[in-house]
Amino acid sequence: TDVEGKSADDVWISGAEKIGGLIGNCGSVGKVTIEKCLAATVMGDKDDGYVGGLIGYNDRTVSISDSYSDSYLTGDYTGGLIAYNESGGTISSCYTAGYQTARTSAGGFVGEVRVAADNLVIQNGYTAVTWLAWNFDGTEAAAKRYAVAGYPVKENVYYLNSGNQEGDK
Repeated sequence: TDVEGKSADDVWISGAEKIGGLIGNCGSVGKVTIEKCLAATVMGDKDDGYVGGLIGYNDRTVSISDSYSDSYLTGDYTGGLIAYNESGGTISSCYTAGYQTARTSAGGFVGEVRVAADNLVIQNGYTAVTWLAWNFDGTEAAAKRYAVAGYPVKENVYYLNSGNQEGDK
C-alpha cells in the first residue's frame, strides 16, 4: 500500500454510529469469534457513537483470543477491544494500547458492559491506554474511564492507564 503523501484525514475512519477495527456492528450472527487478530487504527470523531479497537457494538456471544489493538479512538463509547458489549463470552490472552476520548464511557478492554457479572470473562491480558480527558468543545470530560468496565470476571488482568481513571468495578 502506498502511504506516501497521505495525511491523517486519508486514514481516519469515521462517520458511522458503530465503528470497529474489524467489526462495526455484530448484527444478527449467532456468535462472534476473533482469534489471532490485530487492529492498529485511528477511528471516530465527536459525532460517532460506539468506537472499538476490534468491535464497535456487540450483542452476541463473543470469544476473542490471542489478539490486540493499538488504536486512537474517539466517540461516545470507546473500548480497546469492544466499545459496547451486551452479551457474554470470553476475552483471553489479549492486550490493548493507545489513546481514547469518550463522551460517556471508555475502557481499556471494554468501554461499557451490559451483562450479568459472570457472563463475561476477561483473562490473561493487559491494557495500556491514555484517556484524553476533554470534551469535543474543549471542556473537561465527565466520561467514566475504566481498565475493565462493568462487572465481568477478571483473571490475571493488568493495566497501566493514565488520565483520571475511575475505580474499576
